[in-house]
Amino acid sequence: MPNEFMKKKILIFSFIAIVLVIGGWFIYFVIHSFATFNHNSIAEYNNLFNDKANSKLDILGTTISRNKAPASTYIYNKKYYIHVFKTKTLERELLSKIVKYQRAYSVDNMVFASMPSYKYDLRSGFNDDALVTLITYNSDQQIMLIKQSEKIISLFSCFKNFSISYNSSSYELYGETDNGNCKPMCLSFVKAKDNVYIILMAVANGKEFLPEESLDDLLK
Repeated sequence: MPNEFMKKKILIFSFIAIVLVIGGWFIYFVIHSFATFNHNSIAEYNNLFNDKANSKLDILGTTISRNKAPASTYIYNKKYYIHVFKTKTLERELLSKIVKYQRAYSVDNMVFASMPSYKYDLRSGFNDDALVTLITYNSDQQIMLIKQSEKIISLFSCFKNFSISYNSSSYELYGETDNGNCKPMCLSFVKAKDNVYIILMAVANGKEFLPEESLDDLLK
């Protein structure tokens, strides 16, 4: 009897696991059916960067989704990936009140779109494009504040694991290294009227060094 009971439990747990896997991939397929990818840059995103940056900035691609703002990936000087995302907020909200950053570990719970990266996995979620009043950035390593004003907050961290979420909901962005080593990343939040742009910069190969102010030097 005990053996029969254990067999039933194993069968039940196996069935649940299969359902969860199939369900996850079904959600993935449905969401991706509402997204398209092209190789066009967005003038609005290009205008975030100064002339020095734009002279060496090449677009790799842009993801267009029905339920959120476009997400673009560039390569700068053939050495660094730059990812640009946008979300809406209230024009009167101060950037310092919107953005929160802290040293904290993020649990991997995302199955959605992977983005170009080197030695780390970067994924973007498909949350609805709702009005954002809080953006939370978690990194499992120490976060360095590079610059802060009411128009821009620039940060630097060498991460093994990080996430960005909106309004305390599920992750909008999630990244982790594939070998357990720390990877450097520059991160800037830029506010213009009722838009907040999230810009990430990381190396595109294993030979380059990423100075702490690299991204800040490329923004207007």
